[in-house]
Amino acid sequence: MSTSERPESRPLAVVTGATGGIGREIVALLVGAGYRVTILARGEATSPGVSPGGPAWGAHVATVACDLTRMESIAQAAADIVAAGEPVMLLIHCAGVISPGQGDGLCGDGVARQIAVNLTAPILLTSRLLESMPRGGHVVFVNSMAGAMPLQGSGVYAATKFGLRGYALSLALDLRPRGIRVSSVFPGAVDTPMLRREMAEGGSVLNFVSQPAAPADVARRIVAVCRRPRREVFLPPLDGLFANLCLLLPGVLRLSLPLLTFSGRRGYRRFQKRCGPVK
Repeated sequence: MSTSERPESRPLAVVTGATGGIGREIVALLVGAGYRVTILARGEATSPGVSPGGPAWGAHVATVACDLTRMESIAQAAADIVAAGEPVMLLIHCAGVISPGQGDGLCGDGVARQIAVNLTAPILLTSRLLESMPRGGHVVFVNSMAGAMPLQGSGVYAATKFGLRGYALSLALDLRPRGIRVSSVFPGAVDTPMLRREMAEGGSVLNFVSQPAAPADVARRIVAVCRRPRREVFLPPLDGLFANLCLLLPGVLRLSLPLLTFSGRRGYRRFQKRCGPVK
């Protein structure tokens, strides 16, 4: 890359959740691929903490303050991006939160926060930024396998992710005449601080039927979807086939759940042995 390259010559990508484990890797890859990235973050964060070892990315990453739990903050952040007058070629929704809880022990604040961050925020932000997205633009939702398969003990989280899947599929129909692509990526468990917090709060052992993926590996797959848009991508694909089969034939999940739970508990013990107890 030429040292004389102007940041303005790069296409603009907007990313939420850029300070998380997967999000940091996504930002690093996008900058390396030639994008200028605007991240939405709370507080005064000025860097997504991208991995060291690459070029000086400071000029290619900017921060817009935004609290995804507050609609007025989302509206202001979107207005600031639109006011800059630059076309948004790529919008990646990577932010997400989970607060495990059984059906009879849910916390009102936890319910509201999951719905706000996982579902309301991506809907509102997308709606506000579409006026700056030209033909050839691309909206990418980083969903979860919980958007295709019920997750015992995390029903609210699953509900938000099922809702996000429905929104993305509907949005794709809305935007087809405008030449704007919409993709959803459904990772399984990923070894991030979010997963560790989830398990410390009583998360599902089904996260460990397969060992959690590395954030860098998932980020690479997400950025690959940005290059070659597909409507839905499941990581790993076999888990996606099983999840969709369970939606088509609910009895499959009921019959296989004891085996999945047994496998998940064994996987969780292996994870703890390798990485230490989850706190």
